[in-house]
Amino acid sequence: FMQWKQWGSFILIKSFLELMAIIPHRLSKLIACLFARVIFIFAKQRRHVSLANLYRSNLELSQKDAERIARKSFENYAITCFEYGRLSKWKKNLSRYVTSRGEENFYEALKMEKGLVLLSGHQSNWEIPFLDVTNREFAFAVGRPLKKNLPLYEWVVKQRQCLGGEIITPKETTVRGAKI
Repeated sequence: FMQWKQWGSFILIKSFLELMAIIPHRLSKLIACLFARVIFIFAKQRRHVSLANLYRSNLELSQKDAERIARKSFENYAITCFEYGRLSKWKKNLSRYVTSRGEENFYEALKMEKGLVLLSGHQSNWEIPFLDVTNREFAFAVGRPLKKNLPLYEWVVKQRQCLGGEIITPKETTVRGAKI
């Protein structure tokens, strides 16, 4: 029964994301932001975790500022999720959607042949910059597996790897680190 439930939710989520991919991008972003606001209100545990992380950061934020940042984080995450349906279309002409800054520093570091580590917050949109990098150079990123829905996780990984990059699990980082 669990496998059917996973496949059913995967088909619903993927269909919804593909629908979001065919409507205008601005409208999709607006819907994502509205969706995020609803989730921010009703997903009390996720909201609590986001706010607790902000308070622990020692940024000396007021409650109003912390809530504003947390809401924006939820919006950013929703927009990122809604863009998954567009990734396969974007990969053909990624430069139309992505503007990179500091590319000269990136290539200078690559010339040193020592490797390069790019960091991004887990609540940020790291997939698009990752695709931009893997459009030109091989790279791998660390991603925690989604254990609750294997078909959805496999599809997400396929989207993230569509330009030749590789997603590895946190457990694989120690193995990779030993090989490098």
